[in-house]
Amino acid sequence: MKRWFYPMAMLFAVALPFLYYLGFHGFLTWAPDQPDWGSFGSYMSGVAGPLVSAITLMFMVNSFRQQSRTSSANLFLILMSDHVAFVRGLKTEYSGGDGGYVGIEYLKRLWDHIAKSCVDKIHEQNLAIATDENLAEFLPVISTIRGIIEFIDADSGFSAEEKRKYVNLFYSRLSSVEIKLMLAYAQRQDELATLIERYPAVLGLRISEPESEKLLLNHLRNSRR
Repeated sequence: MKRWFYPMAMLFAVALPFLYYLGFHGFLTWAPDQPDWGSFGSYMSGVAGPLVSAITLMFMVNSFRQQSRTSSANLFLILMSDHVAFVRGLKTEYSGGDGGYVGIEYLKRLWDHIAKSCVDKIHEQNLAIATDENLAEFLPVISTIRGIIEFIDADSGFSAEEKRKYVNLFYSRLSSVEIKLMLAYAQRQDELATLIERYPAVLGLRISEPESEKLLLNHLRNSRR
């Protein structure tokens, strides 16, 4: 709600009872006696006071909501930046013995192990086995992605449109391999699958699609639509 609304509402809350009082007395009757002015003051405070208090309460509630939304938006940006930094520095106990791959390169190695099981034809069992075999290595990344989406989804301060915009913004910061691993894990995890169905923009993002992976990626996308 616009900032000028509340000052104007308070002004009208005071002015309208005053104008009504003057109109009721013909605009010309000015009482010379102090008790009459006391009655006028009581009238004004009795009528305008509750109105001003109600408007003030509305202003405070709206301000609190605005502050809450701002705090949530700032926290989201921090979480998103932290996630990007976390992925870039990702290193597991196997990194040293696997050519020293870290971050995105390490995730690509994990994805390759999963994709190789479904290069020529989709085998649900092979896909599930390959995903489970590598799950411990990429689960921290997917859990963080899911947690950030759930944070946005659960925040009552955001409208449905704002939630979609924030989730889509987060999707845009994910690498191709993160999206692939996310879709693969969603085959095994109903909660993540539900989030993707609620915020499906990730299914339409342009990602790296080698010819050998098209069959698998189309399967992962279509199973979520």
